[in-house]
Amino acid sequence: MRPFAAPFVSTFATFPMLVDDQVITLKERINGCMRRSMNGKNLPEDDPEMEALIAYIKFLGHGTPEGVRVAGMGLLPSRSAFGGG
Repeated sequence: MRPFAAPFVSTFATFPMLVDDQVITLKERINGCMRRSMNGKNLPEDDPEMEALIAYIKFLGHGTPEGVRVAGMGLLPSRSAFGGG
């Protein structure tokens, strides 16, 4: 729940979202993470695990305004191990 520590507090309320001129759902975003960040495969959209992830993200965002990113969402810029900023 710290600012800029990848909080999920307004994640549910910001989907569907426009990304690269395409509207994506939260399930599509989760599956994108499964493929890229976790080097895995898509969860079926009606899978109990997908429904559990959606329910958890919705729970974390209870009471946040729809369509608004809460201050502190995302990550701080990382410092490169090679001297970049």
